Amino acid sequence: MKRNLFETFMESIESFPLWVRECICESLAANICQSLSEDAACTNHTEIFALYSPILTYNGRLELSEHKCGWDSNIYNFLQYCEENFSIADISLNSYFSLEEAAKYFIFCIEQGYLEQPLSKKIDAMALFLSGKIRIGEYFVKTGIITEEQLQDVLSQIEKSDRKIGTLLLQKGCISDKDLKYAVTLKNEAKTRFVLDCTAKQNSLRTIDYTQSERDELSVLKDENKKLKLKLERLLSLVKKDDDEE
Repeated sequence: MKRNLFETFMESIESFPLWVRECICESLAANICQSLSEDAACTNHTEIFALYSPILTYNGRLELSEHKCGWDSNIYNFLQYCEENFSIADISLNSYFSLEEAAKYFIFCIEQGYLEQPLSKKIDAMALFLSGKIRIGEYFVKTGIITEEQLQDVLSQIEKSDRKIGTLLLQKGCISDKDLKYAVTLKNEAKTRFVLDCTAKQNSLRTIDYTQSERDELSVLKDENKKLKLKLERLLSLVKKDDDEE
């Protein structure tokens, strides 16, 4: 099987100097807060679907080894990654799935009894939402943001309005703008395949320690570069002077 691409990518970042990691962390947090919300930047990692590692059941391991049902090869590849404790993110990256496709395989395997039901309601709700099994209103109910009564109230008005459920929930004050933006952004971006390039060597940004002879050579090169720069400036000034005289 392939390596954990996301884990490899994070290892390369973790090898950066502390001050660089601090800058990256601050920049990403600011970006998420600006585009979504502060809550999105502080989301508990145990409630992020992409970071969840699916757990095989006994039936899942049995089907993986025997292929009795003859499912599509992607199903067995998905189960194999689960067997090796890969996260949804790594399964997607290694298999070139969109997050939406990974969510569909995830829900399918749960329905077949091949995977354990996630303990987190948010992970379960997000997987169902991204896979298209539930709509945005049901997603908000499952995550506890709204009640079933609030959803039914909005659904009763949907036929009289050309607005979408999310917009109506927002207008009624049932959800916040950040709740809607977070769900819609994830849903839309989950449809796109994302390729993570981990080909760069981890030591590509390492600090270089020069020997004394190398430092001497660099000093000579710097001096020569300064001389060439002065010559070029003089030449340009002469050319400009001739142009002015003409």
